[in-house]
Amino acid sequence: MGIDQLYLPSSEQQKRIADVLHGNINEATGDKKWKIGELEFESL
Repeated sequence: MGIDQLYLPSSEQQKRIADVLHGNINEATGDKKWKIGELEFESL
């Protein structure tokens, strides 16, 4: 995997993901609380 294949979400997408994971938006379930920047991506 090269650097040109990395996906970097926009600031707006990062905020949306953080809101969902913090429970600020009712689209996620579970007890785990995430902070901005803690989202990890896995690739094969």
